[in-house]
Amino acid sequence: MSLGLIIAEKPDVAKSISYSVNSKSTRSDGYFSGDRYITTFLFGHMYELFDAQDYDPSLEEWNRINYPFIPSEFKYKEINKGNIKKQLRVIKKLINRSDIDHVVIGTDSELEGQLISGILIKELEISKPLKRLWINSHTPEEVKKGMSNLKDYKEYKNYEIASFCRQHMDWIIGINYTVLSTISFGYNAEKNKGQAINVGRVILPTLKLIYDREKEIKEFIKVPYYELKAIFKTNKQQYEGLYIKDDKSTKFNRRESLENVKIKLYGKYGVIVEKEEEVLKEVPPLLFNLTDLQGHISSKYNIPSDKTKEIAQELYEKGYISYPRTASRHLDDTQDSEVEKALEILAKGYPSDYNIRFKKDKRIFDSSKVDSHPALTPTYIVPPDLNGDKLLVYEEIKKRFISAFMPANEYEQTTFITDVENHKFITKEKILVREGWMKLYKDEKSQNVLKLNIKVNDISKIEHLQIIDKETEPPKKYTEKSLFSAMEYCGKKVSEDDVEHILKGYSIGTVDSRSTTVKKMLDLGYIERKGKSLSITLLGKELVEVFPVRELLDTDFTGRIQKSLKDIEKGTIKAEVFMDRMKAFVISNSNNFVETQLTSINNKGDGSVSEDKNKSLGKCPICGKEVVENKKAFGC
Repeated sequence: MSLGLIIAEKPDVAKSISYSVNSKSTRSDGYFSGDRYITTFLFGHMYELFDAQDYDPSLEEWNRINYPFIPSEFKYKEINKGNIKKQLRVIKKLINRSDIDHVVIGTDSELEGQLISGILIKELEISKPLKRLWINSHTPEEVKKGMSNLKDYKEYKNYEIASFCRQHMDWIIGINYTVLSTISFGYNAEKNKGQAINVGRVILPTLKLIYDREKEIKEFIKVPYYELKAIFKTNKQQYEGLYIKDDKSTKFNRRESLENVKIKLYGKYGVIVEKEEEVLKEVPPLLFNLTDLQGHISSKYNIPSDKTKEIAQELYEKGYISYPRTASRHLDDTQDSEVEKALEILAKGYPSDYNIRFKKDKRIFDSSKVDSHPALTPTYIVPPDLNGDKLLVYEEIKKRFISAFMPANEYEQTTFITDVENHKFITKEKILVREGWMKLYKDEKSQNVLKLNIKVNDISKIEHLQIIDKETEPPKKYTEKSLFSAMEYCGKKVSEDDVEHILKGYSIGTVDSRSTTVKKMLDLGYIERKGKSLSITLLGKELVEVFPVRELLDTDFTGRIQKSLKDIEKGTIKAEVFMDRMKAFVISNSNNFVETQLTSINNKGDGSVSEDKNKSLGKCPICGKEVVENKKAFGC
C-alpha cells in the first residue's frame, strides 16, 4: 500500500494534520504514522545561507579589498542547533521509503513557508511528485478541505522564487554594506575589534522614519493661539460654548481681542439662534491584520510586538486562530460557512441584547481586498487553558471578530449657536443613543452624558468667561503602533481602507518582518524604548546622517523594491532581471564608502557618547590612531 508524506513546518502542526487526515495516528521518533499519510515536521528554518567566509576563508577578515563580495551561487548549510541534523536524517529516510509515492509540502502558506520548503527540496534533492497544502488555519475541517484540494507544487513556484530573491538580496546588501560600514566608520579591521555597524534594506528606511520624526519634533516651532470659553446657564441646565469667528473657527491669534470680548459680554444674556441635529454611526473596526494586532496590543497592554507575533503564531499552530502573518483586513467571499460556524460557537455566553448576527457584509467579506491570506480571526476551536499574555491576545482577536457582526454604535450629535449681542458661541454635544459593538468594550468606553434640553429661541446667561492659552503641538514620537502603520504605507498618510499599497506590495518590509526589524534596532542600540515611545540614539542618528548609499534610506526606494518582489510573486517580473539589478546596485554603490566621507563613531558603541571621549589610552599599534574606551569595548 502506497502512502503520502506530509512535511509540516512545526511539530504541533504535524500532529494536528496527522489526526485530521488519518483515521488513526501514532507518534514515532520524528514523525506521525497513519493509515493514509505519514506526517513529519521541521523546526521552522532548517538551513541558513553560507557566511562570506564559508565561500572563502580570507573573507573572515573584514578588509576593503575583499568587498563587495557576491557569490556566483548562493549555498546553504544546516543550522547547527538542537535536533535539526537528526530530524533532517529522519525526513530524508522517510522520503526515500519505497511506500512513499508523493510528498505534500505543508509549511506555512506564505513566502517564508515557501522559502523553508524550497531550500529543503533543493538540499534533500526531493525528486518524488510534489503537492502543496495551502490552508489558512489548522482546524480539522480546514485541513481536510485543503487535503481534498491539493495543488501541484509548481503552481506556487513564483512564491518560492520571490522568497529566494528576497533572502539573497538582503544577504548581499546586509553582508557587504555591514562590512563596508564597519570598516569605514573608523574601526580597525583586525578581527573582533570594535562594534559592527549592522545595516539592512528594512532597518535603514525604518531608522530614517524615526530620525525624520525626531528632527521634525526638534525643529517644530510652537505657535500660540487662544480660545474664549463661556459657561451658559438656561432652564436649570449648564453648558459650555466656544467663541467663534464667521467661519466658525475657535482659534484666535491675539489674546487682546478676546480680553475685550470677555469684558464686554460678562454676565450678558444670549439666545439660541441655531440648532442642528444629526445621527452618526460608528461602524465596527475592520478585522485585524498582524500589523493592526501588534499595534493594538502594544498600545493597550505595552506588550512588545515581537512577543505578540510569537503568541499569535503559537495560537495558530494550535488551531485557535487563522494564519496570523497577513496584511489583509478582509475575508475571502468563500469563507462564509466557516466564519458563521466560528461566530455561532464564540458568541455563546453573550447576552441576546448584544445582537450578534452573522451577515455577509462587504466590509467583512471582500475577496478583492485579500492579499495572499485573509484577515486574522479566531477559529471555531475554543482554547481550553489560555492565561497571561496569550489570553489577552486571543481575547482581543476574538472581540474584534465578534464586533464585526454587531450593530454600529449610534450617536446623536447636536450643534447649538448662542448669540450674545452679535457675538456667537458654538456648542457641540455628542450623545450615545444606541450602544452597538461598544458593548464588548464597555469597561473601556463608558459614557455618562445627559442630553441638553435646549431649543431655538431659549435664553441663556453667561455665568463665566475664560480665555484659554494654547499652542500648536509637535507631532508625537513613534510608538510601535504608529511606526508599523508608517512602514505599512512607506510613511505616507493612507487610509486603512485603501488597500492598493498592500495589494501591490508597496511597503517597508512585510507584516512578518516589522516587529523583527524594531527588535533588531533596539538590540543594536540604534533606537531605545522610553515607555511606549521609540527614540533614536546618537548611534542611530549618526548612522542616518553619514550612511553614503542614500537610496537605502529612502522609503520610496524601499517600497519599490518590495513591490518588485510582489511582482516576481505574481510572475510579472523575471527574478534574474531583478537580482542582476540589485547586484549591480550593491557593486556600484560600494565605492561610496570612503573613510573621509564618514564620521568616526568608534566611541559610541551603546549609542551614547563617552563622558570623556577625547581621553586617549595610547596609540593603536596597528593603525596609529588614538585608543579610547566606551561602555562595551575599546576602539581606535
